[in-house]
Amino acid sequence: EVSVNRGESLTFTNNDEFIHQIYVQASGFAFDSDERNPGQDITETFTAPGTFEVRCHIHPKMKLVVHVK
Repeated sequence: EVSVNRGESLTFTNNDEFIHQIYVQASGFAFDSDERNPGQDITETFTAPGTFEVRCHIHPKMKLVVHVK
């Protein structure tokens, strides 16, 4: 879990040996990245307050909870 202020960005770096594609699908805030190869980054700005689960389309057990104040 991580907490950020509204308007802050998080950078997700694929430090794995597999492709990842992350997303958030929630009321009031959503994003869906392209597939990212190992070593690539995804930067997303969290523009709405709330608690959001960042998930991976390819690996559904992966989850990060982001609290936006």
